[in-house]
Amino acid sequence: MNLVEKVSRTEAEHFADRSAKHGGMARPSRQKRVIAVVASLTASLVIFRLELLKRLVAAGHDVIAFAPEHDPRVEQELARIGVRFIQIPMARTGLNPLKDLRTLWTLRRHFARLQPDIVLPYTMKPIIYAGIAARTLGIKERCFLVTGLGHIFSEAAGASLKARAIRYLCVRLYRSALRGARVVFVYNDADDDDIRRYRMLQGDLSPTMISGSGVDLD
Repeated sequence: MNLVEKVSRTEAEHFADRSAKHGGMARPSRQKRVIAVVASLTASLVIFRLELLKRLVAAGHDVIAFAPEHDPRVEQELARIGVRFIQIPMARTGLNPLKDLRTLWTLRRHFARLQPDIVLPYTMKPIIYAGIAARTLGIKERCFLVTGLGHIFSEAAGASLKARAIRYLCVRLYRSALRGARVVFVYNDADDDDIRRYRMLQGDLSPTMISGSGVDLD
């Protein structure tokens, strides 16, 4: 077993079980669906999400992964398990609104063309921009993996006027992205508390806590 295969099965099982309960992707499913997985770091698709991707493919779905870097080894591994890869522009840590709008527009254009049934983004910018793109296109099955809300929500970000302004903007963007979500997974109490504190979710939807991506001890 190589390094990229040593990932937890827990995350995949939580996603399949929770989605099935909400009328989403069942496990196993006879209906082939198009699932778009959006990441901010290409390598993370195999380091952290390989087991999830493999299970989605094994369930008979057409899985497309989106990420910013061209990484031949990752793309080869994704192709090996039957996942298509599409490179997208994304400044992972930048604050340039024009670059972020380009990310949003690119994702929206791809989603409009590919018509995914489920959109599954993780980390801050994929959640915000893939979430907004999917919602504005009427894609109802939007499932989010909140592996961290971003540095701006940490104590280290401080309470300066700039930090408060950026945090306020991020909260508004999160609310827009998560509106009408099917399920929102969180991995720690801090993110769960912040999502509730800033009222990022509407209606009866609450974050679903799971114990993390974990390590496959086998």
